[in-house]
Amino acid sequence: MEEILMKLKNILEESEATCVIGKNSDVCVSKQKGLKPLIQFYNENKRGYYAADKVVGKAAAFIHVLLKTKAVYTDTISVSGLQVLKQHNIPVYYREKVEIIANREKSGMCPMEKAVKDIDDPVIAYAELMNVIQSKKNN
Repeated sequence: MEEILMKLKNILEESEATCVIGKNSDVCVSKQKGLKPLIQFYNENKRGYYAADKVVGKAAAFIHVLLKTKAVYTDTISVSGLQVLKQHNIPVYYREKVEIIANREKSGMCPMEKAVKDIDDPVIAYAELMNVIQSKKNN
């Protein structure tokens, strides 16, 4: 594992961070839940960084593809998230692989995962995720 990725992994494990990205001396730490950190980094044009992320499912993996993430460390990755990262040649290191990313109530699949379940294109997936987020705001 690259030195920068080890550094980010340590920050993730030693703090209350949910997602940490870094490139050169620029390190960004987020404590927000879900996809919020990745969407924020995407909107801030943080491309080509390394990332340590608590949980990576298919939805997060698609955003990592759009961010052109150099490599990902995650505590937990879904089978479909791992598949997306591998398809796009993004090196990934993880502690645990799970079938699905569950919703916060642990009663089923995460709604973001469900939204991109049958999508293979990162751009289409991102648009669908934004639609789901917008519809949640409107309810």
